[in-house]
Amino acid sequence: MCGSLRSDERAQLALMDAMVFFAVSMVICGTLMSYVVSNAGDHYEAVGTGADTDESLAVFLESSLGEGFVLDGLGLELTGREQLGETLLLISAMVLQGHPSEVFEPVLLHIEEVLVRVCDPCAALLRVSLAEGVEWVTVMEIGQEPAENADTDSASQNLGMCEGAPVMVTLILCPALLSHGLFV
Repeated sequence: MCGSLRSDERAQLALMDAMVFFAVSMVICGTLMSYVVSNAGDHYEAVGTGADTDESLAVFLESSLGEGFVLDGLGLELTGREQLGETLLLISAMVLQGHPSEVFEPVLLHIEEVLVRVCDPCAALLRVSLAEGVEWVTVMEIGQEPAENADTDSASQNLGMCEGAPVMVTLILCPALLSHGLFV
């Protein structure tokens, strides 16, 4: 370049630099966005990995009941601060002692509501089992049973001891549409 630049030429160069910078940044952002979208995959591919099911079960069992209940006929009051895992163990012990499960229905319905919120968008079944020798006997089930041959994932955790036998809780997750037998 020969000669001197005038102020309007500098402004034009600054404007041209800004436009080039903007265009380059838009290309970079567009490339990154297309990369993210192409690698996002289907939402249901991410749901149901073993780690997700284990985490959902741990969160569920460590959550508090959140609502107080008075169980008539048993002289039992739940304050709402009990963890769900402790509550399930207590109810299992009382069912095994011969108390009818209908007495616990309000608590079990509330537990099912919490389970649905924790495991959304998947359908969930929570099974509480007691070891009798080498066999596991189901004490109670809360939630929705998945369709036969549905693609499910499960996780189990020991709740504690009841009458000298271990009590285990198993969470079975299934994408919501598959739980109804659709798309299987």
